[in-house]
Amino acid sequence: MQTGLVHISGVESKDKSLDEIRDEDRVLVGPADILRNPAQIDALLDGGYAGYLSFEPFALSVHNQTNIEQALKGSQAYLDHEIRRSII
Repeated sequence: MQTGLVHISGVESKDKSLDEIRDEDRVLVGPADILRNPAQIDALLDGGYAGYLSFEPFALSVHNQTNIEQALKGSQAYLDHEIRRSII
């Protein structure tokens, strides 16, 4: 495998098709994510991926959060729970 870095961001907008999603739609991964990030990450890990996972949420709603550390920890906890193994 030649992948060395995987960018993680969730999308919660159900009003847009996958072709319409833009950077401003990218939020931290949580239960409302429509991109199925946990399943994608699980498949990568099952396939032997052992590289880095990097959060890449570009939405202003994320950048404007008053407690980004808590929000990141919440997203990490959600992913760990869904994947059932520690990834971060």
